[in-house]
Amino acid sequence: MSDYPSYTALKCLEVSARLLSFTRAGRELHLTQGAVSHHISKLEAQLGVTLFERHAGGLALTAEGAWFVQQVTPALHRIEASTDGLRNGAHRQELVRISVQPTFADYWLMPKLNRFSLDHPEICLDIVVRSGDADGNDDVDAWLEQSTGAAPGVDALKILDLIYKPYVSAGRLASLGYSHTPSTMTPESLVDILRRSPLLKTTATQVWENWLRQKGIISQIDPKHLGDGPRYAMVSLVLKAVMDGVGVALLPGYLTTAPLSQGELLCLDQEGWQSDRPYYMRWASGRREGGLATLIDWMEQEMASGGG
Repeated sequence: MSDYPSYTALKCLEVSARLLSFTRAGRELHLTQGAVSHHISKLEAQLGVTLFERHAGGLALTAEGAWFVQQVTPALHRIEASTDGLRNGAHRQELVRISVQPTFADYWLMPKLNRFSLDHPEICLDIVVRSGDADGNDDVDAWLEQSTGAAPGVDALKILDLIYKPYVSAGRLASLGYSHTPSTMTPESLVDILRRSPLLKTTATQVWENWLRQKGIISQIDPKHLGDGPRYAMVSLVLKAVMDGVGVALLPGYLTTAPLSQGELLCLDQEGWQSDRPYYMRWASGRREGGLATLIDWMEQEMASGGG
């Protein structure tokens, strides 16, 4: 008998953990409730731990179960994707694996990568979405992130400068008594709006301070007010909060093109602060070859043609 669990047992675990029900897991997997329960019990015996707490009202993962599910679920998805890819002929393509943060992928990168895939059907892109900075141990060919560029052992291509400007919703502006357009706004009105509105932030809290200092009005904003205000883990959440009228936010241009054209956002001031950490595509030195080299060359041409 193998020391390792079967695919069926692990799949029963993943679906049961997601649905917290052996019955519903059985329906999804086309198994009986009893069969799912048997696979889980056998898996628990094999591992020597309890994965689920059974209650009259349903299931709950134990701490060990939650940890194990988190570890094996990506592996299951990779097995399934690889199996589907083999059946669909993806093994005849060259695989290039890249990682990127979700907001940047959604609002800027994916249209470009979709065009790349149409231009280069011989290359299969495997796009890994991550929430934080790239980990040097990530099993990827290249990663896209805000950084200072190349570093020892790492080459880089700058793909987008980030220029932050202040944005507000029309509803928030009207609630403050301003009916005129931001293009006619006086410096005094701008300061008044900032004083009377929450200043929304991501974890990069220094952006507001840098913009206010560049604008020459930082002394007119109370430091406590500057430090207060909601903070969000992702800039896409800040965008949503601004459009909902929660406050004023400094946002990079790649996020605001569509909301501006649709009237969901107004730009309070055209002076922008440029971050010293643009978006770069980065890869290990000496690895620019094959499909990765094709992708980098394509991105270079895209940037040269104004695609940034």
